[in-house]
Amino acid sequence: MEGRPAKQFDEDEIIRLMEQGQSKSSIAAHMGISRPTLNKIIGDCPRLSTLSSFSNIVDEQVDQLVCEAKKELPLAGERIIIGFIHSKG
Repeated sequence: MEGRPAKQFDEDEIIRLMEQGQSKSSIAAHMGISRPTLNKIIGDCPRLSTLSSFSNIVDEQVDQLVCEAKKELPLAGERIIIGFIHSKG
């Protein structure tokens, strides 16, 4: 018995969306897959995994996001703040 056939993905499309600054969640939604599936695709493809290894955000932007998070969620801990920053893309 065989499983579901593997979906084919356009690596160039994923790269284009990542370079535009799209979040993984929005890329996954655009492609009609889950975020964990996108993470697996990225991990399995050397061209994609090097793009997602580093963030383009600078320290000042991180500081600004942390301040924004602390204003909106004054009692939040580290994990919530990290989640907040990730949710911003």
